[in-house]
Amino acid sequence: MNGWGYALMIFAMIAFWVLIVLAVIAVIRLLARTPQPPHPHADTPEQLLPQWLARGEIDDDE
Repeated sequence: MNGWGYALMIFAMIAFWVLIVLAVIAVIRLLARTPQPPHPHADTPEQLLPQWLARGEIDDDE
C-alpha cells in the first residue's frame, strides 16, 4: 500500500469511529428523554368568558 492507501484507511477509520460515537450519543439521548405530558385541553367558551370577565378584559355589555 502506498501513502494514499494509508491516508484513506486512516480517514475511513476516523469516520467509522465518529459514526459509532454519534450513534451512541443518539441512543443515550433517546433513552434519557422524559415523556412529555399531554397538552391540556383548551377551555370552552363557557369557561373562558367568566375568566375574562374576572380579569377585566371584557365587561358585562360585551
